[in-house]
Amino acid sequence: MGVWNKLSRKFAFLLIEKGSISLNGISLTAFNVTNDSFTVAIIPYTFEHTNLKSIGTGDVLNLEFDMVGKYLQRHVDLAKIT
Repeated sequence: MGVWNKLSRKFAFLLIEKGSISLNGISLTAFNVTNDSFTVAIIPYTFEHTNLKSIGTGDVLNLEFDMVGKYLQRHVDLAKIT
């Protein structure tokens, strides 16, 4: 099952193709990543045993981005200061 998600452009730099993203605390792999959207594939077991089955179109999700992206952004920010 593929799920398309809209993404605020201010977070786009934190998500890369085949990178990790957590939706409501469930770690998934993102693909078809653009500047304002991404897709995740959800296997039937994950769908049945998580809160993903209760999410509807237009619902707001909690997103958590891969730590590597956060570390890279922190490094870039610190490099600008020094």
